[in-house]
Amino acid sequence: HQDVEKLMAVFEYAQTVDSNPGDDVTVLTHLAENIDSFEYAPGATDTEELGKYLIQASEHYAYDPELEDYYDYETLGADKFDAQDGRFIESGYVGISDDIQLYEILDGGNHQMGGIE
Repeated sequence: HQDVEKLMAVFEYAQTVDSNPGDDVTVLTHLAENIDSFEYAPGATDTEELGKYLIQASEHYAYDPELEDYYDYETLGADKFDAQDGRFIESGYVGISDDIQLYEILDGGNHQMGGIE
C-alpha cells in the first residue's frame, strides 16, 4: 500500500513539474521503474514538517528525542526542498533524491547526449 501511495504522489509531482509529461501509462511505468529516485514525506505540508519527517521518520538520520530542542527542522527541510526540486502536493512532499532530472526519468533513458545516437 505504501508503494502505491508513493507512486501516486510521484505521479502527481510529475504533473506539477511538467504540464504535459506524456501518456499516463508510460509515465507511471517510468516513474515506477525509478521510484527509489524520489523522496516522499507523507503528510508534510511545509519545510519544517519535511525536516521533521527526514529526522524522525525517514531513517536517514539518527533521532534522539532528548535533543528535540536542538534540531533545526526548518533549515534541513528547506535545504532538501531546494536540492531535490521538491514540491508539496496534496498527500505530502515529493522531491528527486538522486542526481537525475525528471525529464530523464520520463524519457525512459531514451535521451541523446551531445548528438550521439
